[in-house]
This record gives sequence, structure tokens and C-alpha cells, in this order.
Amino acid sequence: MDGTGETTRIRSALWAGTSRDGRYLLTHYWKDGLRYSIDGSAKEPAPIAGEFDGIALSPDARFLAYTLTSEPGLFMKRFPEATGLIAVASGHVTKPLWSVDGNELFYWKGDTLLAIPIDVASGEPKAGTARVLFSAADQRLVAQQYDVAVDGRFLMLQKA
Repeated sequence: MDGTGETTRIRSALWAGTSRDGRYLLTHYWKDGLRYSIDGSAKEPAPIAGEFDGIALSPDARFLAYTLTSEPGLFMKRFPEATGLIAVASGHVTKPLWSVDGNELFYWKGDTLLAIPIDVASGEPKAGTARVLFSAADQRLVAQQYDVAVDGRFLMLQKA
């Protein structure tokens, strides 16, 4: 996935993303679940059941954070083997994103953006205590539409 080789048409996906190194391509299709390919190989079904609401691959491509439509909460597993389930946050949360260094997960709870530290140094990831970053309503921001820049700043849309 370095831009060389044959062009392959990807059917319309609900979500698509790549790992930072370009090795993994993840796609999420309606009623077909999450699939991934490694180095352009055939797509494999990800061994995580359910319809995804939000998906975020860690910067080092070792962990997948996700929210499901069927079960409230934010979860993470090792990627691609999908072992070591960790419940990161409870309740109805959406749109997980990793920090650039992979030490935090950001997510929305309603119109509030939260951050939770993730310790992966020991090899067994552990979620810390979440902290509120800000409310989209207070800042006239469009909640849940955001990204994290390389320098760690948030990129968001502001309501007119």
C-alpha cells in the first residue's frame, strides 16, 4: 500500500482507514463487519463481532479501540489477533481516536470530549482514569466531528 502496483476498487464502505505505516487497510461495510488486509493481501474478517459505531487503530497498529452499536462502552483489543479485551470506558460513548503517541484515547460522551490514558509499557495495556477535556456546546463546536493533528492539537468544526 505504498502507491505502487495495480489499482483495486474498494466498494463503498461505512468507514475506511489505514495504519500509519500503510501496512494495514481496514474497511467496515454494512452487514459485513470490519475487514482488514495486510500489505495489500486479501481482506480478512476481523475477529471482533458486532456492528461498529467507531473504530481507531493505535499509531503502532498493535491495538484496536472500538465502540459497538449493540453494547455501550469503549473497548480495545490487540490487533490483528483480537486478544486481551479491555473495557476502557462505560456508557454510551462514540468516536474513539488515539493520541499521536498512542498513550491516550479520546472519545465523546454526548457533547463532551474526554481523554483516558492507556499504559502499554508493560505489554498488558491498562486504562487509567478519564478526564474531561471540554464540552462542544460551550465552544459552539460540532460534536463528534474531529481529528487529532500530528502536533496533538484538535481539529474541529465550529458552528456559525
